[in-house]
Amino acid sequence: MPVKGGKIYAELSESLERMADGIEKHSSEEDFPPSLTKVKLREERKKLEDFAQKYEEVLTEARIAYDRYSELAMRLKKCHSDYKTILEGFYGKRSEILKDFGLTPWKPGGRKGAREKK
Repeated sequence: MPVKGGKIYAELSESLERMADGIEKHSSEEDFPPSLTKVKLREERKKLEDFAQKYEEVLTEARIAYDRYSELAMRLKKCHSDYKTILEGFYGKRSEILKDFGLTPWKPGGRKGAREKK
């Protein structure tokens, strides 16, 4: 979710800047609303820019953390698989002792007995 490259950010930032330029150009007119100041708008635009920058930095940190998490999860998944293989080799795939390790003993599937002809 890009912020600075995003449409909303670009439109809002550009709109605030154009409005500030317009206020600068027309603020000397008679009865111009005194509550509208270019300084205030440019400060708000700067806040928007600062928050967008912070967001992008945090997002980058989150992506890096997720990549590290994914690497660790994949490594642990392989480690778990290796341990499971070792335990099944030691006790046998059908051993009920595997339940003590949180593993499910292997059970043969399919029908038992002779097959019927159709």
